[in-house]
Amino acid sequence: MDIKEILEELKEELLNKEMSLLEMDNEAERITGSTTSLFDAESDCIEQTSCAYYIDTDKNIVLDFEIVKKEEDNKDTIVKITNIWED
Repeated sequence: MDIKEILEELKEELLNKEMSLLEMDNEAERITGSTTSLFDAESDCIEQTSCAYYIDTDKNIVLDFEIVKKEEDNKDTIVKITNIWED
């Protein structure tokens, strides 16, 4: 799958949807094939409301999100994905 197809699938599956950070991370990893996780840099991702997934084309796919409902366990925090782009 090339970068354009990955971006299209991510946007179709995630953009403007609300889900837990864990669900977002699992879907992003599944679609991108990335071995990086939001939870590798959890506090930075949450503080910046953005997370990058490295893919084997030497690119990052970035998911921007807004926090809808903060939970004590960040995995359960509900977010809405607001933008998906290639870095």
